[in-house]
Amino acid sequence: RLAFAGSCAGRYSGSSGAIYPLLRRLEKSGYVASVPGRNGVQVKREISLTTLGRRAAKKWITSFDPRETYQDDPIRTRFQYLRMLTVPEQEAWLEAAIACIDEQDVLLREEYATAPYQNEVDKAVMRSVLESNRVRRRWLRRAFEAIRT
Repeated sequence: RLAFAGSCAGRYSGSSGAIYPLLRRLEKSGYVASVPGRNGVQVKREISLTTLGRRAAKKWITSFDPRETYQDDPIRTRFQYLRMLTVPEQEAWLEAAIACIDEQDVLLREEYATAPYQNEVDKAVMRSVLESNRVRRRWLRRAFEAIRT
């Protein structure tokens, strides 16, 4: 739960109200198994994929649906309604959106620098997010220039 809560992966909730009921459903369905474990002084549950869970995860990883490849982007979603704002408000919004993306880059780099899992796959994911953010910033700057003209 804490890993999700501290992650830059904004789509995933770190809320115990979201994670623990899901884990119980996955365990009840046979996708994960848990055993008592210890984390310092607290008793925790160690969770692992079952054979059924590993099979389902592999199926999910290897299947693609073009309708599901659209990148979720809350900034782009909000941008569609930018015309509801005055021009000065639009400019302020665009500046704030760019600053938010800049901050995400900083947080991502900090998270990766302290992560225990620094491997080539994770490096590729980080590079992909950073590159995507460069494209998003370029798009927002072009919108900013279009509004000014």
